[in-house]
Amino acid sequence: MPSFQIRPLGYAMGGIVTGIDLRKPLDDDTVDALRKEWLDRTLLYFPDQDLSAPELARFARYFGQYEKLPLRNHHVDDHDVEILTNQTINGVVWDGYKNGQDWHTDRSYTTCPTAAIVLSAKTIPEVGGDTLFANMYMAYDRLSPAMRRIVDDLYAIHDRELPLVFKGGLVPREVQAKMQKASAKFAAGETAILQPIARVHPETGRRSLYLGKRVREIAGMTEEESKAIIDFLNRHAVQYEFTYRHRWKANDLLFWDNRCTMHNALLDYDLANDPRTLYKCALTIEGKSETGRPYSREEFEPVAA
Repeated sequence: MPSFQIRPLGYAMGGIVTGIDLRKPLDDDTVDALRKEWLDRTLLYFPDQDLSAPELARFARYFGQYEKLPLRNHHVDDHDVEILTNQTINGVVWDGYKNGQDWHTDRSYTTCPTAAIVLSAKTIPEVGGDTLFANMYMAYDRLSPAMRRIVDDLYAIHDRELPLVFKGGLVPREVQAKMQKASAKFAAGETAILQPIARVHPETGRRSLYLGKRVREIAGMTEEESKAIIDFLNRHAVQYEFTYRHRWKANDLLFWDNRCTMHNALLDYDLANDPRTLYKCALTIEGKSETGRPYSREEFEPVAA
């Protein structure tokens, strides 16, 4: 029997996990039970978990491998843990914490995007700094049958060089250029790639929408045709009934499935004066049937038990 309790977190997704201390090693039965809940609920919330960077890394390693990418702000105690903060680190000001402000899934513009994310809150503003999540299973399921038949056969171009939107409008061109140069190093040379709009989850076999603000156009369509469909699907996917808003507290830990969700890190706090610091682990999932690669319905082959 698992040594934890779980109850629903929100209507759209998630479970609150209590009765477990993640500072301690977990046995195989507990890991297996947590993994099942995670796949079923897409997001797990562990309150009051004051983990060091090595303890956070150990928890993440139960569920996958770290992405083989250079981290921009790694933690000195564990180089697989990235620091997301609006504070100066080692005398260097870093604006990369703003990159998550818009609906997206991490590294969707690569061959094998991020499969899972573990995020631990250390310092949180008095108000604001929330993160929104969208259940892309629900977004797909609530489309009409006719629209599902359409999107099942569509592929979209995901492009990391699309401009991001911040407070006050688009980022100035000179700032975009700097961000893209830094992003190019982080993206291991990949810039744009075709992904199925109706993505089949490699472990559950369920279909979800695969969208976000990095989608440039739909393959085989004009820009005007693409924009109408992409804009509709992006609006549809983030309706309130498909979303959950997490209001962070210090020592919160979230573990979510990047393959069937989108998220949006809001900049609704005083960026200059309110510190916000989180530790992040980004994972790939081992095994042929458990990769982060987006499958279409034609490509997906269920693995026999």
